[in-house]
Amino acid sequence: MNRIKKVVLMLGASLMSVSAFGQLTSSYFMPGSTIRGELNPALRPLRGYVSLPTVGGTSATFLSNSLTVGTLFYPQDGELRTFLHPSVDAQNLLSSLSEDNTLNAGVDSKILGVGAYIGRGFLTFDMDVKADVQAVLPYELFDFLKNSKSGQAYSLGGTMANATATAEMALGYSRELFKGFTLGVRGKYIAGLGYAKMHFDELNFALNEDVWGISSHGVADVAMHNLHIPTNADGAWNLEGIKMGEPEELAGSGMALDLGVTYDLGFARLSASVLNLGFMNWSAEYAQRGVASGTYAFTGVEIESDGSSSPLEEAELADFVKFKPTAAESFSSKLTSNVVLGAEVPLINDILSVGLVYNLTTRELYNSSQLTLAATLTPTRWLSASATYSSFGATLSGTETFGMAFNIHTSRVNLFVGTDYMVREVTPQLIPVHQNNINFYFGASVPLAGSKY
Repeated sequence: MNRIKKVVLMLGASLMSVSAFGQLTSSYFMPGSTIRGELNPALRPLRGYVSLPTVGGTSATFLSNSLTVGTLFYPQDGELRTFLHPSVDAQNLLSSLSEDNTLNAGVDSKILGVGAYIGRGFLTFDMDVKADVQAVLPYELFDFLKNSKSGQAYSLGGTMANATATAEMALGYSRELFKGFTLGVRGKYIAGLGYAKMHFDELNFALNEDVWGISSHGVADVAMHNLHIPTNADGAWNLEGIKMGEPEELAGSGMALDLGVTYDLGFARLSASVLNLGFMNWSAEYAQRGVASGTYAFTGVEIESDGSSSPLEEAELADFVKFKPTAAESFSSKLTSNVVLGAEVPLINDILSVGLVYNLTTRELYNSSQLTLAATLTPTRWLSASATYSSFGATLSGTETFGMAFNIHTSRVNLFVGTDYMVREVTPQLIPVHQNNINFYFGASVPLAGSKY
């Protein structure tokens, strides 16, 4: 069981330190921003641009309805202890959790980005590398890890997680079709570097004095070149013995389309977009599937005098969750897509504006929504700042957050930095503690000519 707990902790730590690639809502109404087109391909910056290599744009995001660093780690007696430590009261952890605990974490690094005005049109080309992790973890999973005792039964059905790594090339074009009305479209080719998904419809534990009864029905799909998953004596995957080499070939590919419109009425500016309409297919050549199904007993447990269960040190994850390899075929996965609606009212000769942005995000494992109120200040043609306030749908978070962004966009340089979720409290290592929504974006580019029209 100790090894199982280590796997869980490694997953949690990696999610906290890595963080969905996400768009930055705080940039939506900033006229000089080169990244607001990520939310709507019809939104164009004041000038063309060439993103600087490695620093052209990097974003990191972590979103959850309940999980934080402070949920999993507790400072006690001068040490940072996990929620599994006996001195940590179970109620401290469980009282902060939801029935289903969702999370989405990822990074997006821009390799190349170019945008240029050509006549009345605006042409863009981007290359990005992205990593994304999603999970839905039921309350009883944490109760099981913290409180498992003889005589209890746990139902962990609905536990699911996935991870995706891709490289993306995108070509976009926008044009003002008539005064005030702009249409934008962006096509994407997505190269699949790797994918893994695990889903349990059923995962039940019945804990008796010396035997654990386990029944399960779950499927794990994996696609990646140079990935080896060994099997143990039972013919099941040994998840702790996975060997992963550098992928030399693509494991899958896909395509997606972004569509957007803006309409400037003078007294207000309206906008709408749909993002990532498409698909991903993963090749049967590099696909592996494991199925966990059936009922069996695990006897490698010892019961302490207080009745709590303590599996043997030698127990491995595969002892409790037996994924047996089966014939794999090509399969598809769902892209994270968005519907974005915006409305902005300019004030004081457009020096100040106030706007609303609604973002509905449809993920492979769960959905969420966000409503953001933004105030954008543009005192000069080369400087913009934005302050935002966001509230969330129940599937993501019941809390509210504040964000800020700054953009210097002179004729020689374009620098952008921003976040939708201001950090309130950090550890000495600058890790946010009691915060379940975190994102950050930084980008630098060299400006090109603006529109002549």
